[in-house]
Amino acid sequence: MPMVSTVNKKRVEMQFKEMERLQWKCEESIFLKGKVAEEIFCYFVCGDYESEGGPALITIAKFGDVYAMSTPLYLTDEQMVIFEFVLRDVEPHETVIVFNKRDYEAAEKYAYGKKFDLKLSRR
Repeated sequence: MPMVSTVNKKRVEMQFKEMERLQWKCEESIFLKGKVAEEIFCYFVCGDYESEGGPALITIAKFGDVYAMSTPLYLTDEQMVIFEFVLRDVEPHETVIVFNKRDYEAAEKYAYGKKFDLKLSRR
């Protein structure tokens, strides 16, 4: 059965802006400086996870077994559950890098004790 999705220009521009913001953070990161991401993408959950600001969204940059992740500022505390969806597939040998304390605490909380390398990047 075909799936149909529509995305308005405002949402596409917001996603692109968040991907650019993550790319800048990666370029400034002590862990990722000088490295080039294999891919950068947005992962988002709609429906019950939307707020006035937008959907629960996280941008992810993949560097081999290292994943840099960033959430937009509009996310509510309830929307930080996005980390649960993303981290359920993380393997023990992989590294997740985040760029602020809020994302770090959410990643710890929603990993539910799963073992992997979680780092908070500073410039």
